[in-house]
Amino acid sequence: MNQDEEEILKAKRLQARKLAERGQLFEDAPETQKRMVLAEVLNRIEAWRGCQIMIKFKLTAWQFLEPDADGGADKKAS
Repeated sequence: MNQDEEEILKAKRLQARKLAERGQLFEDAPETQKRMVLAEVLNRIEAWRGCQIMIKFKLTAWQFLEPDADGGADKKAS
């Protein structure tokens, strides 16, 4: 594995760790706080027969994983 691949792997591991930490914080949060977080992250949820679900987020995956990278959540995607 070359140095570039090692850096990419390291960055992906860091992102996975951050995501796991945020998941645990969300899981441990009170119900009211969970609702506030979901209201900030979710734009729309649609459900159809046959268990089909479409979820539209206000944030891109990059904005979620790296909120300070491009100005944070102020630049929400639609």
